[in-house]
Amino acid sequence: MLLIPVLLSAAALRFDGAVAESCAEVGGLRSWLCHLSFDIPDERLTLDGFHIDLEDMRCGSVLLGELSSSISSAGAPAPTFRLRVEDLGLNCTVGRFSFKSFIISGSGSATVLVRSATIETGIELELEGNLAVAAKQVAHPTMVIGEIDIELHGSVLVKIADQFKGLIERALKKQLPKPILGLLDGL
Repeated sequence: MLLIPVLLSAAALRFDGAVAESCAEVGGLRSWLCHLSFDIPDERLTLDGFHIDLEDMRCGSVLLGELSSSISSAGAPAPTFRLRVEDLGLNCTVGRFSFKSFIISGSGSATVLVRSATIETGIELELEGNLAVAAKQVAHPTMVIGEIDIELHGSVLVKIADQFKGLIERALKKQLPKPILGLLDGL
């Protein structure tokens, strides 16, 4: 899947106190990542008798705290390139949030803030002479989300779901890495 940059000139970075700068005021890779946005597949969660649907999810305003890489040839037939992203943050919107239990249901939208995430991946480079001509993934990428905050918007009934926000946040910590890492496939 291709990551598509979308211009959001009014978007602001809002991770761990780094609020003040708009995307237009930063440059280079930081600007590109700030303008980056991508869709997340719809999710259906079941928590303690509640069925929760998250639809039309879109994430963007990516902020990297630290990016590191290494190349190793020890024990491998070809050099291995490893990449680690630490203190990753991003903003996500949920166009439609709905929940249903045995006696009550509600819907609205949501804002999700991901902070302190870590992503790791590696590829093995195939060499022809001294040139790298191809690469294959040597390990599935991994992602661990440090913190996640969700804000629910909608009817009074959504305030009931707000009581289960901690459960929803924990479920999203487990569910979100898979579709986000899926974006790395084919790059």
